Amino acid sequence: MLTLGIDIGSLTTNAVLLNDKKEILAYEVIATGASSKKACDKIFKNILNVTKLEEKDISYVVATGYGRVKVPFANEVVTEITCHARGANHFFPSARTVIDIGGQDSKAIKLDAKGNVLDFSMNDKCAAGTGRFLEVMARTLEIELDDMGELSLKGKENVSISSLCTVFAESEVVSLIGADHKPEDICKGLHVSIGKRISAQAKRVGMEDDVVMTGGVAKNIGVVRELEKKLLCSIKIPDEPQIVGALGAALIALENAVAQKTSGKTATSNEVSIADVELDDNKMPKIGYFCTYTPVEIIRAAGFHPVRIKGGSSDNCSSDGLLCSNICSYIKTIADKKMSGKLDHLEGVVFANSCDGMRRLYDVWVRLDNGKKFSHILDIPKNNDEASIQYFAGLIENFKEKLEKYYKLRINYEDINRSIVLYNGVRENVTVFMQRQWNGYIGHSGYEI
Repeated sequence: MLTLGIDIGSLTTNAVLLNDKKEILAYEVIATGASSKKACDKIFKNILNVTKLEEKDISYVVATGYGRVKVPFANEVVTEITCHARGANHFFPSARTVIDIGGQDSKAIKLDAKGNVLDFSMNDKCAAGTGRFLEVMARTLEIELDDMGELSLKGKENVSISSLCTVFAESEVVSLIGADHKPEDICKGLHVSIGKRISAQAKRVGMEDDVVMTGGVAKNIGVVRELEKKLLCSIKIPDEPQIVGALGAALIALENAVAQKTSGKTATSNEVSIADVELDDNKMPKIGYFCTYTPVEIIRAAGFHPVRIKGGSSDNCSSDGLLCSNICSYIKTIADKKMSGKLDHLEGVVFANSCDGMRRLYDVWVRLDNGKKFSHILDIPKNNDEASIQYFAGLIENFKEKLEKYYKLRINYEDINRSIVLYNGVRENVTVFMQRQWNGYIGHSGYEI
């Protein structure tokens, strides 16, 4: 059985061919160019030519990366977060953190022992500190991109690059050249700036050893050394860091092909990662919630099924006597449902401290329940800086303790991690689903929907 993983990035397209022993039979790395579609066709043809195979010889194809929805012959598309995690785990089973710096984005991924994603942080809004950024800086310095790493190791002067915006940093580099700073010192300054940014990203996901670096920038020894200084650890790098995403895709393809062969039905990457866990489990007691930032993973780990409470139309105005007249119709509809008994099946409700209306609804709810059921209102910080993240982490810990105290149970971290894997898988599938939809794909099955 042969499977193929294709990773279409903004700068390069990579492919890995695996056999059923998880051995790499062939791999290719080519420039993506202007067309993702042409790149995937070309690399597929290259793999077939090198191995003397035909398309029918390959059992399953998984596409990932920036252009994954452009691969017409793929059996499935999977996000690069999942694929890099799986590929890094294959090369280094001890990996717990993956740093991937590609052509246009950077990612920090936290893994469990099986290569499942526990958390991740991704910068895909600008090219700061990515391969494209380094490409522009090398061109400005009039040196080869491949020489930047070794050159920076010779740098002695501390040259500060205050901006990682590609446009502003290029202007800074031009000014530094004009001030007669040496290219090696400027390269070192650029790599120090990248190291600061990426190390902060890695720490946000709760970095743990071993740390693995993937992507084309992992070939830049200057960036690697600065990251090691900032993270206070050594970084493991595969022999060919650019194919890790494609390898992960090929491994997922192999798992799905085996599952398909043994069960007679197509398995999705989400089914593989969450095994036999069903997201919509009618047998579990339910806790309601309102906003997307509610930590549903904690609710699930406590043994409850989190249910999103939605609005709707209602002719019943029972809540008018309990809520102000200017409260929005959504809040009033929920209050009406509560008063009519339509939400009595919920064992508890988690509220959001998001507006005055929601706070008033919480007050009314507590009064109506009279302490007979669990009620909790969750605050949310207004910024996403380090202090705000720590504050929100404390709120989540407090929420966990409140659940444990009220229901007299113990929520262990193994269950939380399992729950995180479950919901991350769901989010990834929704993301892929929507990306395919936006690109005009209309062949979704009823099961996918």
